[in-house]
Amino acid sequence: MKSILTALGLLIASSACAAPQLIAHRGGTGDAPENTLPAIKLALENKAEAIWITVQLSQDGVPVLYRPNDLSALTDHMGKISSFSAAELTRMDAG
Repeated sequence: MKSILTALGLLIASSACAAPQLIAHRGGTGDAPENTLPAIKLALENKAEAIWITVQLSQDGVPVLYRPNDLSALTDHMGKISSFSAAELTRMDAG
């Protein structure tokens, strides 16, 4: 019975979410810096039906929008998001 209910739930969820036509990858990198709130807002304004973002947790458990594994890809620091507190991350220069 549990597997039937699970299958039914998945069927309802998949039918409610028809295949999206417009997906804003990383929030829509053509309009704003990737994985940022401005990118997400622009994606919504541009009628994106789905927004694909990457969220990681800082050392103190704060959600951070950031895609690469290492901070050096988009900031002036090296290391993982999880190695720094949210306060330290906000002081980094991401251009």
